[in-house]
Amino acid sequence: MWHPQGIGICSHDLYGKFAPRRLDSAFPIIACKSVYPAGMARSWGSKAARRELEERLTAQEARALEAAAKAEKDSALLRADLRAMRSHLTTRDLEMRVELSKAVDHAKQLAESLDQERSERSILLEALVKLAESLKSERSIPPSEGQRAIGGSIAPGPLSADGRIEVRSQFGNRWVSGFAIHEVILGDDGSVGYRLRRGTDGFVLPAVFPEADVRAADSSTNWTPVGSRTRAGADEFGSF
Repeated sequence: MWHPQGIGICSHDLYGKFAPRRLDSAFPIIACKSVYPAGMARSWGSKAARRELEERLTAQEARALEAAAKAEKDSALLRADLRAMRSHLTTRDLEMRVELSKAVDHAKQLAESLDQERSERSILLEALVKLAESLKSERSIPPSEGQRAIGGSIAPGPLSADGRIEVRSQFGNRWVSGFAIHEVILGDDGSVGYRLRRGTDGFVLPAVFPEADVRAADSSTNWTPVGSRTRAGADEFGSF
């Protein structure tokens, strides 16, 4: 209640009864309502807020623990995946190294084989060249020079292979003229063979006749050589 000399207050006790207060003009005080019911209301409100805050904190803590557990589980799974991937990559790296080593060894072997084959081919080519030269030198018959026998006799040499000598070849029990020597073939055992060419048309007989079946023909034998007919690129005995 208000007083002309100052401000006084009247408060009621816990039971709602008003109790007079001493008015002091020197120390005015502001009137207030009942103290205990308001304090109790504030206490109850703070407890509810505290309880709500605790519940919120508890819920947040539970969510944080759940998130931490999930993160730990995910981290464990990730570590397991990384270990498996590392093991797989290590195994694959070893396999690739083994395969690469095999490929390098195979390439080295192939290079060595090629070098050896090239060397063998060179040796073989050189041997073939020497063999061809030796065969050529064996088949080349030097021109017959006049030989004089001084006591005894000299075996006649092979007939000339220039194709200009008429010969007769023995077929059965008779001699047939009209052939010329096309090629003289010397055997490894020293034997001599002849490949003959027919004088009428220049056909080369495929058979090789031994020396005993071929002899020089008499000069009286008359036959017309192929060269007597006009042919381009042929000599008097035709082209060989």
